[in-house]
Amino acid sequence: SAWMSLLAASAAFALFAAYRLDLPLILWFLLVTSVSVARIRLHKRFELSRSANQVVEPWLREHQLTGVLSGASWGLLVLHPVESMPVAFGLLTLLVPAIVATAAISAYAVELRHYLHFLIAMVSVILVSQAVVLGLQAWPTFVLYSVLATLLYLTASRYHRNLVEAIAAKEEAIESAKELERAHRELAEQHDLI
Repeated sequence: SAWMSLLAASAAFALFAAYRLDLPLILWFLLVTSVSVARIRLHKRFELSRSANQVVEPWLREHQLTGVLSGASWGLLVLHPVESMPVAFGLLTLLVPAIVATAAISAYAVELRHYLHFLIAMVSVILVSQAVVLGLQAWPTFVLYSVLATLLYLTASRYHRNLVEAIAAKEEAIESAKELERAHRELAEQHDLI
């Protein structure tokens, strides 16, 4: 969820800032925070205006757009300069977005294409950034993130399919309960006639 993204961004910011607070880190944090707040506000606006006959397509478009922006902003963490920091921070710039992409599955999997666009935005920014900064030395990142993105999308697809099946099973159970209630009433009416 956007709240978890905000929490994760705050934790990452605090961790990196403990070693070196600089303008790229501040700008990254402000970007991720702004997108997260926009997603939180979108959700609140949707919940407040929700009605039975509401057209959801405009909300879905905005959800998808903010998802792409969220993925791209998390991907920008790899641009944080880590040269004078412990080696682990270089790895964290790649690991933190991977963790966020994994955690985002449950938030986006209701609309699987939204997760796909979030993931594509994040991975594209990471790979382009690494290619620009490292050139051909970025090939391990390309391989690892290609495998990771594939596995994450397959996991999100499975999660989405399970979610759809669970919703369908719940609706079927509700309908069965209604039918059972009707049959019970009919039986009670017949019993009263006897």
